[in-house]
Amino acid sequence: MKKIAFIIALTIGFSSFTSAHTDHFKIDIQKSNVKWVGSKISGSSHEGNISITEGIISINDGNMVNAEFVVDLNTMTCTDLGEKKAGYLVDHLKNEDFFDVPNHPQARLKLIKATKTEKGYNIIAGLTIKDKTHPVVFDIEWTQRGVTALASGTLTFNRTKFDITYGSGSFFDDLGDRAIKDEVILEFRVMANHEENGAHH
Repeated sequence: MKKIAFIIALTIGFSSFTSAHTDHFKIDIQKSNVKWVGSKISGSSHEGNISITEGIISINDGNMVNAEFVVDLNTMTCTDLGEKKAGYLVDHLKNEDFFDVPNHPQARLKLIKATKTEKGYNIIAGLTIKDKTHPVVFDIEWTQRGVTALASGTLTFNRTKFDITYGSGSFFDDLGDRAIKDEVILEFRVMANHEENGAHH
């Protein structure tokens, strides 16, 4: 009986020893950036930035097993217009016609599945805007050097899935060149730092 108990204990100990280690990378919000681009059907576009307020990426044996990000929509800026016009545009984007930021100040992205690619991962994630969650699919480049990591890529989402239908040619027929494309582009560059064991909760 003692021999069996010893073998079981040895097996458990060996399993623990050989189990893959999970590394957690906390987003460096000062060195990370998300750029948004919105366009009209006519071809003109506007762009700006929004800030990530928190985030974590977890890697287990070379596989991405978790990733979560929170974006503060109150930080939205417009970078291609003068100060006054940019202010008008951002105020409009924040009101109920678009993102309704006073009632829904955050957007979230949570990993569903990551598949390794040559340069990083193909990502399926749940994007939450205005309390509605829909899947998005995109590729990221992933570079890991020591205790730092960089994830970069481009994510495109259909705003109408989140009840943002203002100016959409999919919902209104008489807009002509004033119609705004349903697709919003997010270009991101995310820096992250490895957390010591026990630091991640």
